[in-house]
Amino acid sequence: MDDIKKAKQAAANKKWYNKNKDIVAQKKRERYIVNKDHELMVKRNYYISNKDRVAAYNYKWKQLNKARENANLANYRATKFRATVYMSPAMKRKLAEVYQIAQEASITTGYDWHVDHIVPLSKGGLHTLNNLQVVPATWNLEKNNNNCDRYWD
Repeated sequence: MDDIKKAKQAAANKKWYNKNKDIVAQKKRERYIVNKDHELMVKRNYYISNKDRVAAYNYKWKQLNKARENANLANYRATKFRATVYMSPAMKRKLAEVYQIAQEASITTGYDWHVDHIVPLSKGGLHTLNNLQVVPATWNLEKNNNNCDRYWD
């Protein structure tokens, strides 16, 4: 009998949560702002005492999300060159989709494909959608950062 009550209560809680996600998220943000120092200390202590577990989780995430990881790394490199512009979350998702396309092309064709900056970051190019192209890895490595050629022209 208790199991039935617990299941009903869990279903009611889930229904309430789904109905009030925005309120819950807002309260979480407010609580985090008020207790920011404590929250950061708790996170740091968890990381220190669970380094192997965190590293294993990060490795697994990177293996399952290679396209997003590549997009994050490209954004990091662009930040180093000061070649980033403000992007909405939707634009960031589209940018990550470009890296997903390259990953899927590699799997489908059997040889590597890269996401290339048409105008290299080191030559003043920006990390934006209109400056990216999916190209064969051999062509991209050959191109290096010496020119601004488009692969499909």
